[in-house]
Amino acid sequence: MLAPVAFPAAPAPPAATAVARPTPAPAPEARAAGSAQRTVGLAVAVGGVVALAAAGALYLGARADLQKAVDAGCDSETCTGPGAAHWQDAQDGVRNARIAAAAGAVLVAGGAVLIIAAPSGAGAGVGVAVAGRW
Repeated sequence: MLAPVAFPAAPAPPAATAVARPTPAPAPEARAAGSAQRTVGLAVAVGGVVALAAAGALYLGARADLQKAVDAGCDSETCTGPGAAHWQDAQDGVRNARIAAAAGAVLVAGGAVLIIAAPSGAGAGVGVAVAGRW
């Protein structure tokens, strides 16, 4: 009679492991440069908003001076007499308001460009990648 033979147990199949590929972090310099550029852009834009507010205040002051000149007898063309100083102040105020408004608009636009053009910190850039296995 034959004796039973014991066979060794088959090894268990290896467990499937998922390998996670971490996305590379952006270089600290790129992250810092983008952050600094956005901060500078924000500061420039805020300066532009302040300049626009100053332009509005200068315009309102010029408008008040114009009203004083009209009350003193000035017309829309020229002014001589007691209202001449107010007339000149109104013209100077309007000129200064226009300069401040132009500077404010340039600063707001420049700040927006700096913020938009700042590196995103993603490190990938813009482009198209095609990958596959054949």
